[in-house]
Amino acid sequence: MKTLAEIQVSYHPKTCSKPQINSSQDAYELIKPLYNEDILQYKVIFMVLYLNSLNRVLGYHMHSVVIRLTQYRV
Repeated sequence: MKTLAEIQVSYHPKTCSKPQINSSQDAYELIKPLYNEDILQYKVIFMVLYLNSLNRVLGYHMHSVVIRLTQYRV
């Protein structure tokens, strides 16, 4: 029988505001400042927002970044 390692994640809240997400527009406005728009066209970024049961933001994690290697012809 193979066993897998358990991953434990800890959360240490900081004293900060916890904005509420009521729509996709709210989420967009919240995470947009976290992206560098100069390089966004070259990268695919997967961001995770962690919410409580009242849709208040607990935090975020930039889960993965993939660089696009597509060539464009002019």
